[in-house]
Amino acid sequence: MIHHIPLYGNRDTFQPCTELWGNLLEKAPFDVNISGHTHQFTYHHKKEKNNNFPVVIGEGYRMEDATVMILSKKEKKCRSVS
Repeated sequence: MIHHIPLYGNRDTFQPCTELWGNLLEKAPFDVNISGHTHQFTYHHKKEKNNNFPVVIGEGYRMEDATVMILSKKEKKCRSVS
């Protein structure tokens, strides 16, 4: 799942997405959740924030602070490429 504002690990006080999507996503079969918005790299293990999948939040908005993520999928397996 890829989206801008993190559903899990968002530091804002305004959290409408968790209220709207939390129950549905508890059963979602995603392998990973990739978000941005906070401008601070963060990784949350599965179940750490009531998330049913690992969460990766990318860093800054400038190129020198950016987080670059490359994902590779082979058959049913998805992995990050270093």
